[in-house]
This record gives sequence, structure tokens and C-alpha cells, in this order.
Amino acid sequence: MQPLSPPLSRALAVTLLVAVTGGVWGLAVGPVLGAFQDAGDSIDQVSERLERYRRAGSDHAELERVAAEQRRRWQESGVFLVADNPALAAANLQKTIKDIVGRQQAALRSVQPLPPKGDGRTEKVAVRVRLETDTAALQRIIHEVESASPYLFLDQVDIRAQAMGAQMRGPAILEVQADIYGYMRSARK
Repeated sequence: MQPLSPPLSRALAVTLLVAVTGGVWGLAVGPVLGAFQDAGDSIDQVSERLERYRRAGSDHAELERVAAEQRRRWQESGVFLVADNPALAAANLQKTIKDIVGRQQAALRSVQPLPPKGDGRTEKVAVRVRLETDTAALQRIIHEVESASPYLFLDQVDIRAQAMGAQMRGPAILEVQADIYGYMRSARK
């Protein structure tokens, strides 16, 4: 074999140098730099996510404060029955009904709590009431119940006049049965 001319030898040397450098770059340096770039991108993504979580964490405390303030306002608004559980709310409701009926001098025959019903946010607390009264007192009782605070509602109202003898004078005596209910905030929030 014949020796190569110096320019051809230099060109071949430069070509080999470029090929070896390219091979080393492609096999060793390129993947390492790619891995560093991927790691940098992952760090950026994790940093952004971490910052969002920090903001959400700081927002969480503020949201808890706002929710507590809203619960306090609901309690003070007079809309909801205030009690630790539905049984206590029903007992308070029974007392309220007894007070209203007593003020109108009607005869309260029975007050029976009904099972509470809830939707997760509120509990419907109800009592079934049986009483005897005249028409004017019944009107005042209904007005007092429906204008009460916390809000109370009448449902399933059944009114029947008692049989009266021919000698009886005065207002008719009515037998009334009704469900009276209100709502309380659920303990589950």
C-alpha cells in the first residue's frame, strides 16, 4: 500500500476525528445531556406543582376561615334550628310548640318527634302535634309558627270540628293534627 498524500492524510485525519467525536457525542455525551435536560424539565414541573400546592395550602386556611364565618352567620341568622344533634333540636322544637300553644290557651293533646331526614347539608327536624282549639286561636297559632325564628313550617295539617250539641253556643272546638318542622345544619357539613 502506498502512503497517502499529506493533504489527503490530513483530510482523512480530520474526518476520523469528526467521526470519533460524533460517535462519542452520540453514544456518551448526547444521552447524558438529554437526561440532564429531562431532569431539569421534571424539576421545573415539580417546582410549579409545588408552588400551586403551597398556594392551595395557604388558600385552604383562608377557605376554612370563610366557611367558619359562614356557619356562624347561618347560626345567627335565625334560619336554622340550633342544636348539637337532631334529637336536641326536636326537643327544642317541642318546647317552642308548647310555648306557642300555651300562649293561645289551646289544649295540647300530644307532641311526637318524627325521625329526622337529611341530605348531608341539612337535617329536617319534625314533630307531629295534636291539639284542640277554636278558630281564632288556631289562626294565631299558625301565624306564630310560620313567623317564628328559626323558620318553622306546617305540613300535613288536618282540621276537624268536634261534634257539637244543639245547646252549645260559642266558637266551635277544632281538633287539629299537623307536622311542624324546621331545618338544622348537618353535623357532617
